Amino acid sequence: IGLVGRFDRVKGHETFIKGLSYLINEKGRNVRGLIIGEEKGISAKDLILMAERFNVKDRIVIVSERRKDIVDLMSAIDVGVITSVGSEIIARVLLEFMSIGKPVIASRVGVMDEIVEESFGYTFKSGDWKDFADKVERVIERGIDRLGIRAREVAVERYSELYVSSLINRVVP
Repeated sequence: IGLVGRFDRVKGHETFIKGLSYLINEKGRNVRGLIIGEEKGISAKDLILMAERFNVKDRIVIVSERRKDIVDLMSAIDVGVITSVGSEIIARVLLEFMSIGKPVIASRVGVMDEIVEESFGYTFKSGDWKDFADKVERVIERGIDRLGIRAREVAVERYSELYVSSLINRVVP
């Protein structure tokens, strides 16, 4: 389960870590977390300490340096997650996860609720780590691969350059 975004409080890393802790320590799920981003308002050390506090330090990998192989790292993730607690005006990471065929779970902020549908993922109440964890379980139970295929189909059908340019061409001759 992976989260990609700058290390900043608005990105909801605590929700992600608490949710993983609940899945692992309370529900007995065999999941691992990957957090990828650059240090902004929170340091990698802060995230490690938080993971330690919630007893999941050995189940989370944190990548804090800028990488050229970001697509490879994202491809290694089974479920893409956006746990933001503040506005998400542009859903770039969400669309990137979808484009590489990953089911998504996103907090209901900004445009997330308008894009994510149950055919390929779920939304959850922002900051609610238990709701987040429940949605992870639903994705696992429904089949990660099947949901990922649908996420890719929706990304191509509705958000690809070809589709968007066809919309523009209909409006602007």
